[in-house]
Amino acid sequence: MVQRFSVDLTGPGSHTVTRELGKGWLSIGPVGSDLIVDGNEQINWNALDDSEACANDWPGRVQYEGSDPAFAAWASSRHGLSSAEFIATGDTVLDFMNAHLQYLFLESREHTVTVQLPSAAHLRLVTLVGHPDHFAIRLHPDGEVPGVSLWLPRDPALGRRVLPVDGSQGARTLALPAELQGIEDVTVIGDPFDVPFDVRSLSACSRLRRVEIRGAVAHLESLAAAELSALEFRYVPDLGGLPPLSSWPGLEKMIVWNCDEKATKKLRGEIRRMPEGSGFRSASQGRDMAWFATEYGLPFSGWPKRTASKATRAFAAAAKAIGRAETVEECYEAIDGFLAVANDLPGIETTEREDLGEAVQMLADLTEHLDERAAERRFDEVRHF
Repeated sequence: MVQRFSVDLTGPGSHTVTRELGKGWLSIGPVGSDLIVDGNEQINWNALDDSEACANDWPGRVQYEGSDPAFAAWASSRHGLSSAEFIATGDTVLDFMNAHLQYLFLESREHTVTVQLPSAAHLRLVTLVGHPDHFAIRLHPDGEVPGVSLWLPRDPALGRRVLPVDGSQGARTLALPAELQGIEDVTVIGDPFDVPFDVRSLSACSRLRRVEIRGAVAHLESLAAAELSALEFRYVPDLGGLPPLSSWPGLEKMIVWNCDEKATKKLRGEIRRMPEGSGFRSASQGRDMAWFATEYGLPFSGWPKRTASKATRAFAAAAKAIGRAETVEECYEAIDGFLAVANDLPGIETTEREDLGEAVQMLADLTEHLDERAAERRFDEVRHF
């Protein structure tokens, strides 16, 4: 069943809200949203309350892309709203002090977002998308800190390769705001091929009990000092330095999924030797570097579909071959096979040449028998573009 309601969102009868059976959320923002508004446009949020469209605790989730701080006041007034998502188009101050939200999602887009959080008695999780420096966090007067999820922006200067987990070639250290250092539950989400998150950044969080990490990490040994009850890793290409699970006697929940193949096997054995508990522990879907290379953001994503498909298939074949290679010569054969296909691709200009060079560097990262300089020389020797 579909219902339509006229609302005076930015003027008399300016918008139409469409409610569909089974759809519990509403998006407000640029083209593609349910209700289209300009990012800097002043919105009559009360118009939604005055309309039948938002009766009976609908919507349960709202996404707003803009800079109107009144969004926070409106969201705070709606007790049926469980999730609010704010994507900044300008510097904004948001006051959710009196909100009864369970989930709050904030994306900075390089703008400064100052936010007053509601009580952690209601708010289960606040998600911050962007560098933490772009957020100014104010806790509720009760001082309790909700769960925090940090989505880290990619470093556009870094190619698609895994940096060492010892941080010797760079690691991303985050200075968490003092207001968040009392967190017990944190999730850090990065990219497997980004600058690794320096886990020592969490050392100031003395109450830390539950940690989830996705993407590249460095200095996992620092987790040994925390008294963890839950630890989760997903899409982590290198778990080197992870302390033995016996470091956390109270560890009830342990999940390792789509991570470093060797470490996954090792952890599976450690889990079997742990005393039985009431929680859940699992280490599965171990992955080698070739899997990460072919599954995550190959540099051909912006190419025409047909050309990208040919390059992707050739790369996958070369990745499999170089993973089996035992000599430098076999590594060169794998790269030559990839470049033989690349040489026949149409429309290879400067940008595409750089993408193919990056792909060859990724292949070099999959083997111990070939360094990146040698791979670069081979690339220049074999390519015809």
